[in-house]
Amino acid sequence: MDEFATQMLKASMAGSLRQDEIVARQGVMNHQTAAHLMDLSFVRDSTEMSIPESYAVQGLSMAQAPREAQAGNLAAQTPKS
Repeated sequence: MDEFATQMLKASMAGSLRQDEIVARQGVMNHQTAAHLMDLSFVRDSTEMSIPESYAVQGLSMAQAPREAQAGNLAAQTPKS
């Protein structure tokens, strides 16, 4: 009976070690997922424009329109050699 109890204890300890390893792996995977999500939010925050920024960019773009139209007209009138 002593031999049987010893084998059961060894099997239980091996199972506990496997469970600890699974928990540790899951913790690493959770950490990697959290780090990836933080990376994605940083990229989104650094590239996404706010509403005032988008209006400013649109205004700057519209301010360039007369210059571009004038350049197009000048290019159409430039003599070709």
